Amino acid sequence: FTGSIDEYASSAACFDVAIGLHLCGLLTDACLALATQRRARACVVPCCYGQLVGGEDHGRGGGVVRGQQPRSLAFRALLGEEGEAAFRAVIKGADCVAVGRGGAFDAAAAGFLTAQRCMRLVDADRLLAACEAWRCGGWLGTPLNWPLVGRAEVR
Repeated sequence: FTGSIDEYASSAACFDVAIGLHLCGLLTDACLALATQRRARACVVPCCYGQLVGGEDHGRGGGVVRGQQPRSLAFRALLGEEGEAAFRAVIKGADCVAVGRGGAFDAAAAGFLTAQRCMRLVDADRLLAACEAWRCGGWLGTPLNWPLVGRAEVR
């Protein structure tokens, strides 16, 4: 199948696992939402976290729109309204670029280490939202360009 998340969702086609690589911004959330709705496993590699709070929606589909972060009830309850604004700053921080001398990527740069922490928080929120939607069957969350893996358990 090729097409958008919404086109695939409307096809009602069954699937066992949703796989997505380089799912920019809300596309990660749309893919996880579809997998959650269909009680399928998921393995996604998120990126472009800043698009979650950016000025453009990008029409990623799946019923997700920018500004829905944090997605989990747990994070919303913990942070409160004031904390939700701070969470948007965390999302922007996840897109920090780590450049060393000569423009080369530097994994040890302080900016990249901060970005990794921010990515972990955003992805923890995503995974909590999935677990809240259905009994969590083992989710693993990791930073940029590493997969988020999950499986559903039947209630």
